[in-house]
Amino acid sequence: MRHQRQLRLGFDGGTERNEAGARRSDVIHHYAPTKGRLGPKKKIEKRRGDGGNRTETGSAFTECPLCERKVALSTAERHVEECLARGGQNPKPPRSTRRDETEAKVDLGPLVPHEGELSGQYTWLNFISVEEEADLVAYLDAGRRQEWIPKTFNGLAFHKNWGLEVDLRGRTINPARHPMPPILTRLCERMRERGGGVLGTFRPDEANAIDYRKSLGHSLTPHFDDRQLNGDVLCNLCLVSDCAMTYTYGKKGEARSVDVELPRRSLQVQTGSVRYDWKHGISNQNLRGERRISITFRECRQDGTKEEGELGRRRWFVAADGGQSHESGAM
Repeated sequence: MRHQRQLRLGFDGGTERNEAGARRSDVIHHYAPTKGRLGPKKKIEKRRGDGGNRTETGSAFTECPLCERKVALSTAERHVEECLARGGQNPKPPRSTRRDETEAKVDLGPLVPHEGELSGQYTWLNFISVEEEADLVAYLDAGRRQEWIPKTFNGLAFHKNWGLEVDLRGRTINPARHPMPPILTRLCERMRERGGGVLGTFRPDEANAIDYRKSLGHSLTPHFDDRQLNGDVLCNLCLVSDCAMTYTYGKKGEARSVDVELPRRSLQVQTGSVRYDWKHGISNQNLRGERRISITFRECRQDGTKEEGELGRRRWFVAADGGQSHESGAM
């Protein structure tokens, strides 16, 4: 039987208050799985003294009761401690000076860090050659195993994917139907071998390609990649034409944005603050050519689960190169 997961922010019980005047245990967030694999989890926010209110969410993050900022569940406790030290003020993104001190300790290899405030954003220029780009586009368009499929999630475009399949609604990671092909695994090896300390341990087990057509109104709406099911590092390869990706930070009406140029054949890396604090998107007008293809590489943060008849939920491990699935015990 599935158990309800609960995250409590602050002290258990009591009426102790912090410097900002807020009760540290006023808000409790529950993430209760719904029946079946297709229903989204329900986020139930309860406040002491009232009946609470409910909102549905497909992402694993919660709202800090002190600064009212949404943070990833995996970092929630640390965020609350830091927030208490700040007196409950909504923090600003790390300053570039602080970012530079951190990056100075890491071998960046060919990665070029953003010159502004986007801590954790890097660009690897000319990651692939002209010939490699032509081979990749020809492979993608050949459609030997799967065709380009129209998509509406996070904006209109065409897409296809390989490796482990993340079910955002069901909050599971499922076995691969289309193994990661050698033409992509070779690029993953290049990232690890030449990507310095940032990519030295990066082992993506899923990838998806998106085909944008400017004349069809295609775009990428501002969003976060899933902050629980996906890992700390994202890499996306820009093919066919350049584009500008827009990063936004803050609430509506107060948000600020930063545009980053992504040249053709470059690899963009997102980690740290830019991964978790900034939404990213591409407007139709920021597509520099009629067609652009991107391939995004991710690591799955945890092993997915799959319903298996009366045997209940089982954990599966699937190699990115199409290895056999293996059970690791019933749950």
